[in-house]
Amino acid sequence: MLLFNTSPPKIPPVIYESRAGSGFISFIADTIREVMNNSVAVNLPKEMQSHHYPILYQVEDSHWWYVGRRRIIRSLVEKMLSNRKARILDVGCGTGANLKMLADYGRAEGVDISPQAVEFCRERGLDSVRLGAAEQLPYENDSFELVTALDVIEHLDDDVAGLREMRRVLRHDGRVLLFVPAFMFLGAFRMM
Repeated sequence: MLLFNTSPPKIPPVIYESRAGSGFISFIADTIREVMNNSVAVNLPKEMQSHHYPILYQVEDSHWWYVGRRRIIRSLVEKMLSNRKARILDVGCGTGANLKMLADYGRAEGVDISPQAVEFCRERGLDSVRLGAAEQLPYENDSFELVTALDVIEHLDDDVAGLREMRRVLRHDGRVLLFVPAFMFLGAFRMM
């Protein structure tokens, strides 16, 4: 059975510094669109389903996938931030496990479009989480040294607007850490 109508793109990992300019935003948006234009991704919903949040809240502290992924995120953040008092924004923070880890590196704040996700963050004791859309972030310009969007961009209705907003709230010398699945089925909810 043929799963993809094109061969998978080869995407090197990139650490982005905001001084690189807006051409990078177009590159990322084009790459994400290319990845999502495979036959598997076409029929998958973009938004996070509300029944996923309670399950995610239960498993993301102990499930091997999320634990291992946070180790990878931690190693990248350690290389990106020299200032342990940095202001960090986690866009699409979900139920807050990554946000909790990011707090080890500074003042970590989160934003999510789901009231249910924000409530789960509060249950974790995270009070610096706001309800809001990535395409209209409720923060001032040039506010953060690091902005993360970990498996979020592919869920946005307007990915370019979301990337522009992340750039807007990023300080001129800040950094962005983006994760997107190579294929949408890899980003699907995993419980095995």
